Parts: sequence; structure tokens; C-alpha cells
Amino acid sequence: MSNNPPAKRLRSSGPLVNHRPPVECIEEGDSADEDDLEPDAGNDHESDFSDGELDVSYEPHVTTRSSSASDSAPGVSSSSGNVRTASKSCDVNTVAGNFVLSLHEKCFVSQSDRKEVLDDAKLLVKEGIKKFAEKVDSALKSQGSKVRLNDILNVEKYASSTCYDTFKNLETKSQQAKFFKDTIGVTDVKRIPLGKVLLRGRKGGVTKTKVIDQELIYVPLEETVDKMINHPDYKFFVENTQSGTCNSEYLDCYMKGSLAKENKILREHPDALRFILYYDDVEVLSPLKSRAGKQKVGAFYIFLDNIPLQYRSCLKVICLLGLVNANLIKGKYYGMDAALEAIVDILKKFEDGIQLPSGTKVYGTLIAVIGDNLGQHCMGGFKEGFTATRCCRICMARFESEIKTMTKEDEKLLRTKEDYRQQIDKIQTSRGKNEKFSTEYGLNRESCLNKLDTFHVLENFPYDGMHCLLEGALSLAVKKVLKHYLYDVKEKPFTLDWLNQAILSFDFDYSETRDKASELKEDFIKDDSVSLHQSAAQLWLLATILPLILSPLIDCEDVHWTNYLDMLEICRIVFTVKIPLWLVTYLQDLIDGYLSKFISLYGNLIPKQHFLIHFPSQILKFGSLMNYMCLRCEANHKYYKRLISVLTAYRNIPLFLARRDQLHQAYLWKKTMRHESTCGPHKSVRLEFAYYGNLVQAPGNELVESSWLDLNGVKFKPEHCYVVVGLKDYLPVFAFVKTIIVHPQVAFVCQDVKTVGRNLHAGCFIVPLTNGISVHRPEDMLVHSVFHAHSFGNYSAIVSKSCLGGQP
Repeated sequence: MSNNPPAKRLRSSGPLVNHRPPVECIEEGDSADEDDLEPDAGNDHESDFSDGELDVSYEPHVTTRSSSASDSAPGVSSSSGNVRTASKSCDVNTVAGNFVLSLHEKCFVSQSDRKEVLDDAKLLVKEGIKKFAEKVDSALKSQGSKVRLNDILNVEKYASSTCYDTFKNLETKSQQAKFFKDTIGVTDVKRIPLGKVLLRGRKGGVTKTKVIDQELIYVPLEETVDKMINHPDYKFFVENTQSGTCNSEYLDCYMKGSLAKENKILREHPDALRFILYYDDVEVLSPLKSRAGKQKVGAFYIFLDNIPLQYRSCLKVICLLGLVNANLIKGKYYGMDAALEAIVDILKKFEDGIQLPSGTKVYGTLIAVIGDNLGQHCMGGFKEGFTATRCCRICMARFESEIKTMTKEDEKLLRTKEDYRQQIDKIQTSRGKNEKFSTEYGLNRESCLNKLDTFHVLENFPYDGMHCLLEGALSLAVKKVLKHYLYDVKEKPFTLDWLNQAILSFDFDYSETRDKASELKEDFIKDDSVSLHQSAAQLWLLATILPLILSPLIDCEDVHWTNYLDMLEICRIVFTVKIPLWLVTYLQDLIDGYLSKFISLYGNLIPKQHFLIHFPSQILKFGSLMNYMCLRCEANHKYYKRLISVLTAYRNIPLFLARRDQLHQAYLWKKTMRHESTCGPHKSVRLEFAYYGNLVQAPGNELVESSWLDLNGVKFKPEHCYVVVGLKDYLPVFAFVKTIIVHPQVAFVCQDVKTVGRNLHAGCFIVPLTNGISVHRPEDMLVHSVFHAHSFGNYSAIVSKSCLGGQP
């Protein structure tokens, strides 16, 4: 690839004029972070800003905090990078409360340690006042005045009273909890009893018995929804949803699928809330500790499909609904329905129309339940393992025959509501044979979720791409193709050591380094019963870059290699948001061909491969399955794990975590529900000295450039990333980011790229740079993501994890 310098021919997507409000610039102090009430802490939360950074928002939005920036352009200094902001007056008690909240949420300081910090803070305030009084006396004396401050005001008494007023009602844990509830609106959790158990123990040589309540910790959904829909950012979400769903050409969201057209609540109330429920077991303790397993927590999250997908990736909009000890709702105890009853009851009220605490009446419907396969089966009443005769929740294929060999969805085998009803009745009425029928039909019970008017377990359980593909079919495909070339062929094109070294030396860029694959080991590749020991994100990246590494060494006609490339194509389509209708038909044929070839090469299919045959029909029902991916929900678990590991709170873990979560959420929502866009060190640039000066316009002929920009969760760095700005001849049009402008509005100055074509053997786009320069805004991008070019022979190549344009 020739990296030609930008020169004569210039092109712009339009002049850069200030049609939007100016970039908002906020200093480091105007931020906060959230958590709850209880023990210990270590400082795991990093500051939102580093030296010389600037908070940037290219879209007009309102936050619940008062902005420290004026409506005019912020003052930016190219030497220091500081931002001038308007001063804010605030009650000292509120300031002290925010200080305590920061100790609580940012630093994870325990209650006992917070008391010590507050004592030190009081001493600091008191000594500060005394020092100020001494300075005043010194100034008066230098002016020849005989008056002293202590003659007018008792400084010692004033300092003591000021300390008291500053930290009033913030001394104890209960006072702090009340303060947080009054100032940021922390939601009180409810304790729903499941049962009781007798616990015997010896203390002081005496055996004592006490009754322990076993309960579900429930977060009132109506209060969470009330705060969410009345948040200023929610209006922005809804407006973006309406503008983003006008094109019916793509199956990009639930409202484009067939289930939305059949949902009577959405027909009568198109603006009804569309809930997505998630469940997973969370091991909050280290698996090596003695309490591991006993304290596993069952977590119920809920979020709204009304929020556009790009903003739903922000963990702030994924809300906790309930926590329970996972052992209580599985096995011999109370069962999953005991926990689901409270959730179903409130969802029924939303279906009928519910008046929220603020007085607003809203309607809602549960459109999907997501999770890993075991969690979904547990909630839906299906057999939780893959040992049942019929282990697929979509069809009645038998495990020992059809599931291992089916390559297409057979409509005759699909489960129907009528057959489901008969099977459930048979299991419930057949004494002594219910387990036999349960194993035969793959059903344990009828889920209480079926009590909802617009929900049924046979229809509203979409498959998750992360668990079925990244941790299932794709992982197996990587193992099979590596095993073939490393151990099954006589003339090995490469060795395992060479492959590990090639991965280690691969030119990963900044957004890829954290997902770099761990070392591949021989035992992991040879043994089909173990995984490759990679996370889902690591496996996804590894599978994507393997063609760049291995394709020069492998015959492009090799059936093992083409089979692997077919698997990558399936993944790209499934992980695409905007899916045209014709691509679903192509996906169906592609899956059929891939599975047929896989069977001929490697033998029988596993259940997660069988699930692939249902993906096309699921996309037609739900829209893009990216809307139901569990990757971000599982990222929410990290907060609980860190909280327990730092604070070592093992007593009633669900209650402790639920309270902390509500404080944490209220703390975050006080600021914004969206990603906070920030930029790095920045400088002022005069247009007459900028190489792109004739392409843009700006008030005062002055712009602000930044060394990097984090916008809606995606980081952009000049000279390191490409963006997709359009389509031409069904190929994506890339642009190489050269400069980032953050004021008066966000824009990318890019070097034009010519997409020569797509190399099917390596699964990449060949992208030589051209001499043209163009300016693009964030809204010009086809997808809100960055891409990186990697060396591929004498060329630069870009690989994509999803379909771009008309290319599958």
C-alpha cells in the first residue's frame, strides 16, 4: 500500500458550520460515580478525565446535572489544555454529601473507614478556617488596623459550628442513606419471602437455633421505569428510535419483525414500553474460595428495546430487577417460578396500563427473555441440559438423530402451542411417569411467564449469538480447522509455535489489544471436550484475524478452509444490525451448506450448531439478533464481583448488592444515562494554517483539535483508525482518520480510501489510500465503529466482524 500524502484534489462532504450547539466542555470536578451502602473499598474507579482532557458532546442533550459550561464556545488554552468553566454555588452540606458519595462509590471506602475520613475532613475544615482567620488578621495588621477577626467573631466556635453544619446528617450509615435517597432518589428494594429455614449453630458452648428468611430481593420496576422515562436523556433516545426505524428495508429492530405485528399491545399502543428480560447465574466469589457455589447469585436485569442499540450498550440503561441466591430457585428448593411470580405480576400491570409514581400512565410488554441456554431453559421450563431426548426449545428434533444431522429448519418439527399444551398436561397428570415424559418432550413445567398476554416461551426466547456462536459453533470451527492443519495432514503448513508467535506479533491496533488471544495450547485444540480457554471477545477477534495470518499458507480450494470461511460469513450476518430481507434467505442457504459440509468433514453436529438452523426464522421474527446479545449484560456482573472482593461482605449478599446497585444507578443517572463523550489533549488551530482549512468553516476561523475522542463508547484516534462513510457498488467506502476536530462541533478530517475489492480467501477488504481529503461528521458514518488496517502481503487490509453494505 502506498501511503500517499494528502495533496491537490480536495473533497468535502459539506462545510463545517455550527448548525448544532457548541461542544460542551466540563471540568473534571463536574462528575460523579455511583454505588450503595456498606463495608470496605479500594480505588478501582479511575477518574473520568486525565490531565488536559475535555468532555465533549457532539449531540445536543440535557443532563440532570447543571452544566459548568456556558452556551458560548468554551475557552481552551493550547498550552495547558485547561477549560474555563462558570463557577457554581452549592450548599456546603450538599458538597459534603457528594464527597461522602464519592468515597462510597468511586473509592469503595467501607463505613468504618468513611468515619475516619470524615473525622479527618472535619479537622481539615476547622484548621482551614483558623488559617484563614490568621491570614485576615495579618492583612488587617499590615494595613494598620487594630481590629482583629476574633474581636468580631469567635473563630474557634465558628470553625466548630461550620464543621458541624458541613457534615450534618452525614455521620452514620442511616443518615447517609437518608441523604442519598433525598438528594439523588435512591430506590428502596423490596424483600419478597420465598420461605424460611432453621439454622443451628454453637456459640459460647450453647447450641442455638434461629429462623432465616430466604427471599428474593426485588427492585420495583414501576419506580425504575418512572425515573428512566422522565430522565432528560430518554426523550433523546425515543427521538433517535423514531428516526432510525423509518426505513423498512432492513430488519434492524424488533418493530420490523413479525412478532411485533402480532403483539396486540403494540398494535393498540405503538409507543408502549418494550421490555427485554435477562437472567444469569453470577459467581460473585472466587471459585477457589470456600464459599464459592454456596453464594452464587441469580441476577435478573431488564432494559428497554425503545432505546436505540448504540445507546443500549451503555451499562447505565441495563437495570437490576432482582437478586436471589441461585441455589434457592434451582434443584430441590423453591424453583424459578417462585422468583418469576413477582416479575410476572408487575409485567401484567404494564400490559393492562399502569400509573407510575409521577402520575404518568404507560403500557408495556415483555418482548424477549435472553440469557445463556441453561438460563433461558430454566426460565422457560425446558430441560436445562442437553440430555433430554428433545433438547431444542424451537423444534421437536431428537438428540440422537435429527439434531446431529439436520442442516435445515423443518416446519413439520417445529413446536406448536397446541402440542405444548398437551405435553404439559401429560407431564402434570401422569403419576410416576412424569419424568419419562419430561425427558421425552424436553419440558419440566409450564413457565409462569406464559401468564402474560403477549408472551409465550415457544416464541419469545431468541437465541443469543454470543453463547451459540462465539462460545459454541465458532469456537468449534476454530478448533476443527486448527486441529486439521496442525495434526491431521501430512504436510503441515505451519506449527503451533509459529501460530502463537504470529498471533503475538500481529499488528493489533488500540481497540483490539485488550481482546488479543491467549496462548493456544495443544491439549485445548486436540481435546473436543474442552474449550480453547478464550473469552467470547478473544475468540471473536481470533477467528476474524486467522484468515489474514493463515490464508497465504493454505490452498484457497481446500474444503476445510472454505468451510471455516463459511462459518465466518454466518457470524458476520448474524452480528449485523441492518439486515436486508434478501440476506436472511442467503443466510439460510449458507447455514445449510456449512452444516452439510461440516458433517462430511468432521462428523455429527453439537446442539449449538443445530440452533443455527433456527437463526434465519428468528431474525424474521425479532429483527437483528444483535438487539438480544448478552455480551453487555454479562459485563454488568463485573461491578458485583469487584464490590464483593473489595468490601468482603458475605452476609446476605443479594440484599447488599441490590442496595449498592440502586445507589450506584441513582448516582450515574444523576449525571447522564448515555456514554460520556470525552477527548484527550487538545489545541487551538487557526483555519488559515490548517491543511484542511478550505474545507471547513468556523466562527472566528478557529478550531479545536484533539489527540483522541471517545464518542458514545467508541474511541477514535488519528492516524490509527478508519471509519465507514458510505457505500459504492455494494462495497463499503472507508476513510482514514487524519485529524479530529472537537469544536465548534465534532468532525473527522479524513484521507480518502479506495476499496479495491474483497479478498474472499482472506475475508478482508483491500484498502489503498488516495490523495483526496474529506471532512465527515459522526452522523455520516454507516456504522458507529472504528476499523483498523493490517498488513496483508504488499497491501493494507481491513477485516470486519459484521456485514458492511451489500457484501455478506
